[in-house]
Amino acid sequence: MTSDTDRRDGYVRRNTLSTGLHPFAVFVPREVPGLPFPLPTQGETTFQMVGDMTMHGVTSDLVWDVTATFAGDEITGQATTEFPFDKFGMTRPRVRLVLSVEDRIRLRIDFRLVA
Repeated sequence: MTSDTDRRDGYVRRNTLSTGLHPFAVFVPREVPGLPFPLPTQGETTFQMVGDMTMHGVTSDLVWDVTATFAGDEITGQATTEFPFDKFGMTRPRVRLVLSVEDRIRLRIDFRLVA
């Protein structure tokens, strides 16, 4: 988790995400609608990953939007998702020094897979 302030990041990690109690977020995919099969060996494609995410001690369904580039034995890309804080039992941060916090968490994963 990163923002423009280390102090804010630390507050959110400790008080909102409770990373001391819940150090991991785990995603278990169930389906990948739109992913071509057999997998391409060249080019770019978009698809979704649908599955169960466990975060902050709560498991809920989650959909990731994925853009992947296939180049021989390598796949690179980005997966993104967003959801409100309460989807995983978290309370939106309210700090006197922060004017407002949107009620949504955005996650992005950059990946590289090599066969």
